[in-house]
Amino acid sequence: MSGRDQKEWLQRLDREYANLRRGLQISLDTANPLGARLGYGLSRYWEIRGHIREGHDWSSALLAQIEPTEKTLSRARLLDIDGWFQHIMGNSEQARALLEESLEIFLQQGEHVHASITLIRLGFAAQNQGDIARARALFEESLALRRELGDPRLIAIVLINLGNLMGESSEFTQARLLLEEALVLLTDVGDRRIEANCLTSLGVLAQMQSDFPRACSLLTASLGVFRELGDRYLMQYPLYNLAAVTFSLEDYEQSLTYYTESLTVSREIKVPVQAALCIEGLANIAAKNHQWHRAVRLWGAAKKLRDIYELVIISPDQTRHDALVSTATAHLGAEAYARNFEEGALLSEDEAVDMALTPPPSTSAAAAQQL
Repeated sequence: MSGRDQKEWLQRLDREYANLRRGLQISLDTANPLGARLGYGLSRYWEIRGHIREGHDWSSALLAQIEPTEKTLSRARLLDIDGWFQHIMGNSEQARALLEESLEIFLQQGEHVHASITLIRLGFAAQNQGDIARARALFEESLALRRELGDPRLIAIVLINLGNLMGESSEFTQARLLLEEALVLLTDVGDRRIEANCLTSLGVLAQMQSDFPRACSLLTASLGVFRELGDRYLMQYPLYNLAAVTFSLEDYEQSLTYYTESLTVSREIKVPVQAALCIEGLANIAAKNHQWHRAVRLWGAAKKLRDIYELVIISPDQTRHDALVSTATAHLGAEAYARNFEEGALLSEDEAVDMALTPPPSTSAAAAQQL
């Protein structure tokens, strides 16, 4: 699923998936070690189609059949994919423990390709929690391994992640050079999914530099590829960033559409970290429409999710967000603001998403209700 026939292979797996599930179940029932190989082979399919919870369920069940003392490649692979799914679902401590054990075994076995993947995943975990120095060190260690291996696709993937990290650190020139190098490497590889992911990163970089027309063009292009491939996991990111770009352009109706779709996908595939960011964005739109009570409750709900999942990612609309918070406080008063914020923070994750996805009343009606 990394070559030019990605779409066809994904569709073939769709058709055969019921049989593959049966194979996994038989492997579990009979303790057949081939199940571990099948589970690892399906891990990218599970990610692309957004079967995150199912991928975790299978990988953890297969992992439970292997003795914890075994330092085998099969066990390391299952630790790696289960750690990745745990990371996506926001379970940071479990993810880190699984990934670190996986990395240790891969390095002991001399499996540098697999080790380089796990290093990237540990880098993502560190990046989400704001440990930029550790994330950078992990990405660079992965890059060193991949340059030794000489595989352009593998090198491009880690260059994209390093470029994203440098963009977040405002090292825009270096970030652009890394992302453009990745795009050149991918030219002859044929992996449309990773190439589209690179376009997403270049779009986000343009967004950070307030080049909104270029950002829209790149993000729309990447989203088109993910839609064509049926990539539920990666499509949520250009959707989210297109929402932020159109918000910056004051096209709040279009921004609402993008945030709503991104949040819907995040809920369906169980990615709570992305859901928190979308709820925050929808709160900002509510504030722009003077729906102050709704906005503050959603901010409270988003803050709770940020705390639960130790999320320190800064929103691309942070400056505007801070200004809107000040305006909402002035409009409602500090006491009412605090009360509404606390009401939002008391919502469960599902309740918060339900509230965010419930269409708000029209601007005029909302204004009349809050006079």
